[in-house]
Amino acid sequence: LAGLEISTGYHVNAYMKMKLGDYEYVTYDGGWGSSTSNLYLGINDTQETATEISLTGYINEVIEGITEYGFCWSADDIEVSKMTNMIKASDLDTNNQFKATIKELSPNTKYYIGVYAKIGDRICYGDGRWEIYTKGYPSIDSNPSPSKKD
Repeated sequence: LAGLEISTGYHVNAYMKMKLGDYEYVTYDGGWGSSTSNLYLGINDTQETATEISLTGYINEVIEGITEYGFCWSADDIEVSKMTNMIKASDLDTNNQFKATIKELSPNTKYYIGVYAKIGDRICYGDGRWEIYTKGYPSIDSNPSPSKKD
């Protein structure tokens, strides 16, 4: 601060900017009662089968106004914000985690997965994008054992 006058009272408020995907928050002193400067949505656990991916996501701080958490995915290598396949996750647990299972996927396929949160009518995406492979069906040997001659 510069150009202040001596013996004069000033009211000063601090603010910070936070970004969740492409949505930027500006909060002022007392606005959220929080000093967190890096809001983050991420994935911290996955379980894959041939046709399903079970996901556990998290948010490092709960912000007022978030009405839904979930995951988006695509088999195409596209930006998270352009993914149209979406699944709503469970409500947050006590560790700020949420879960969902994406079903009816193709085996042996790479999927690109992102995390989203809805705030009002906006969809905000996490910065990361994860590549996760479904497992393949077990192979079946058409000739499992040679014929025995004795």
